[in-house]
Amino acid sequence: MLYRFLLCAAVVLLSCSAAFANIGQAGYHPVGTYANVGQNQDFSIGGFNMVKRIGGSGRVESDNTVNIGQCQATHAAGSTAMQKQDGTITQNASISGCGGLAKVIQNALVDGSQEQTIRGSRHGLQAQEQNLNVNLDNLVLKTGGVGRTEGDQAFVGSQRQILITPGVFGMNAQSVNVEQNGKLDGSPCSDIIIKSSVNIQMSQSQNICTTR
Repeated sequence: MLYRFLLCAAVVLLSCSAAFANIGQAGYHPVGTYANVGQNQDFSIGGFNMVKRIGGSGRVESDNTVNIGQCQATHAAGSTAMQKQDGTITQNASISGCGGLAKVIQNALVDGSQEQTIRGSRHGLQAQEQNLNVNLDNLVLKTGGVGRTEGDQAFVGSQRQILITPGVFGMNAQSVNVEQNGKLDGSPCSDIIIKSSVNIQMSQSQNICTTR
């Protein structure tokens, strides 16, 4: 008797705030221009992949691929704020063989956020911040039977920020390239398990305050 079970799911959440800008002049005698700019963007992507085979003979395979990308750009009163996010989660699980129990469980969750603030073009506060968190879990199990059990998953992504005013230039960048691989081959009497976890937390910020 052969039982095959396959389950895969992917979740993508993206959010962007509206950027705003104020540019002002006084009466008939311009006193200069100023810019107030604020923008932020976030994403959350997740993937779950599971394959399982019990007894009998055969093959089962499941794949997940999730891509995200978003960007923002604002230009006002000589000030420019730009930020971009992109990333890809890939999951692949396969089982082939005869007899015994074989199972692959994969779980991935990635969160990223970016924020930029300009208060005044030449004098004032300029700040930007970005965070990137990656969590990957990969479980490959084989008990008895013969055949091969494989599980691979990976995340590749980056975040970039550029902030330019008449008196300030700032740039932030983060990137991650992480991969998990698990592969099992065994005899009818084998009892093997591979479990791997990855947790990455990245954060950076810039704050610049200029005065006359």
